[in-house]
Amino acid sequence: MTWLPILIKAGCTAFCVVLAASMAQRLGPFWGGLIATLPVSSGPAYVLLALEHDAAFIETGALGGYAANIGTAIYLSIYGRLATRSSLAVSVGSALAGWCLSSYLTLQMVWTPLTASLSNIVVFALAFRLLLPMERTAKGVIMTAPSRWYDAPLRAAFVVTFVLTLVTASATLGPVATGVMAVFPVSLTSLFLLLKPRVGGLATALLAVNALRGMVGFGIMMLTLHLAISPLGLVPAMIAALCVSLLWSLGMLLWRRRGTIRRPPA
Repeated sequence: MTWLPILIKAGCTAFCVVLAASMAQRLGPFWGGLIATLPVSSGPAYVLLALEHDAAFIETGALGGYAANIGTAIYLSIYGRLATRSSLAVSVGSALAGWCLSSYLTLQMVWTPLTASLSNIVVFALAFRLLLPMERTAKGVIMTAPSRWYDAPLRAAFVVTFVLTLVTASATLGPVATGVMAVFPVSLTSLFLLLKPRVGGLATALLAVNALRGMVGFGIMMLTLHLAISPLGLVPAMIAALCVSLLWSLGMLLWRRRGTIRRPPA
């Protein structure tokens, strides 16, 4: 029973990565980035945390996760800029180093919703400034690669192993550190590791741009969870946060559809 929550989280994350990789290869980077940033991994993690801790723990952890969203923006910025000019190890390793440094600095500070929001706005604005030129460069790129029967099991096994190691190592953390580790970009990292050797750096850089848009909604979801727990209670707050995430994803779909309709035919 001790391992059951960890296995559930690992399974949900593996499902997210397998689905995102398949959608990215078949439908394009937009869908891969959209699915990879849905709370398929962190959502079950917070549900399991809620079964073990009180509302105050979740409230504090959600604020820590919102502040740590800055690290994911830095992670995507570094990967997106290096993906087309560096090897897989250098691009992913540098992105992870940026996330770790950002998360370390996050843990050294005392956050409020205002300071976390201002930091998110500044960092995400800079990240979009760095990555949007990549989107123009990669316009029209197609992520196609031949499917093999062992792709899905291999992806799932890789992610389950990754998550089991991560969750086991972080079992003794406090609420803020738990919130930070809960938003570790395991889905994005696994996706880049699996896709870049097959579809190239340019295609995965475009995926990083779309994932950055999705992470804006993820941050708003975490802020909603933090702010809604005190007035609404834990369960309604988690439902409200999930609705925010789904509405953001729906907005991205509508935005993309509108841009497609307005785009003149070639």
